[in-house]
Amino acid sequence: MSPVEAEAFRTAVDHFLEYTEFEAYLIHDQFGVDPSAPDPADNDILPGNLGTCILVSNGKILSNCLIAPSSSIQNSIRDGYQTHLENGKSLRSRIVIPFRHEKAPETHYLSKNSIWVLVADNPHNSTAELFHGKWPAKPHWRHSDSEWLLLHVCDGILESRPQEFDTVVLVSDRIPCPSCTEVIINFLQEHPTVRLSIGQLYDSGKPLTKSARGACHFTDDIGKSPVANRVTLTKLILSVDRTLNIIPYPI
Repeated sequence: MSPVEAEAFRTAVDHFLEYTEFEAYLIHDQFGVDPSAPDPADNDILPGNLGTCILVSNGKILSNCLIAPSSSIQNSIRDGYQTHLENGKSLRSRIVIPFRHEKAPETHYLSKNSIWVLVADNPHNSTAELFHGKWPAKPHWRHSDSEWLLLHVCDGILESRPQEFDTVVLVSDRIPCPSCTEVIINFLQEHPTVRLSIGQLYDSGKPLTKSARGACHFTDDIGKSPVANRVTLTKLILSVDRTLNIIPYPI
């Protein structure tokens, strides 16, 4: 792993902690060690998925401000952003959402292909950039999942500015689902000069627990795909002192 990717992972996790509860990640790492720790697949710990991506070109970080909440936590993320602003804290975020913004044309209201990137002045009343989704995320439509949103924005950037970046560092709470894994493959097939470095904070699947998809399922799916040589998966473990441990998974 390059030093810039390690730096990108640390930046992304710092970005996460502006919006999420640090304790949720500690609960995850206690599972299997502390018998009283809750099952990390319990949605009460993490009710939704949060993702962020950092764009890298020639070993330099170009952008680190896109953050995408899944539908179940969009309102809470936007409310938290507003609270930070009201308290005089400046955040670098641009929130990516799949639904119609207050100022968006009415024709986009029910479109599963519309992605709005809000300008970071007021997440409830701001201008927005429009991107379009084009990959249906089989077998299930996942137009509100973090990975689906972020990779379509990255695709839109590359369509308007080819060769703008060569690496996407994408950090997500959970392992990409089968549908988002398909979108990852579609994105990389369409952009053969781009690498994807994925950091994962929260594994609710095997061998940790049998209740959900885990890293082994994702690496198996990617390993069978034609883009396996351009994807890396890294486990990100937070310690009590907020030190970040970076552990690559084999694919």
